[in-house]
Amino acid sequence: MAKHTQETLCFHPVNGKTVRADFNGGELSSDFGALLLRETATHSGLIPRLVNAIQDKRHQPYIDHSMQDLLMQRVLQMACGYQDANDSNHPG
Repeated sequence: MAKHTQETLCFHPVNGKTVRADFNGGELSSDFGALLLRETATHSGLIPRLVNAIQDKRHQPYIDHSMQDLLMQRVLQMACGYQDANDSNHPG
């Protein structure tokens, strides 16, 4: 029988670190779904389209995080079941 499984999936880096998945067992994470969702949102251009639809009225000199970063975080939090966003204040 022919083998049709890709050995490794490579994702966009996170904080300068390589992110990849393989299917050989080893270290497992329950957060893999969030990585897949992030890749889907990145490749689809969904978040930049949302950013373009929102008028950012924040005072620019006081901004630490771009609207794109904030929206991506919020979408991923909701998809992972963290609707109240109370984990946003804790460094990851």
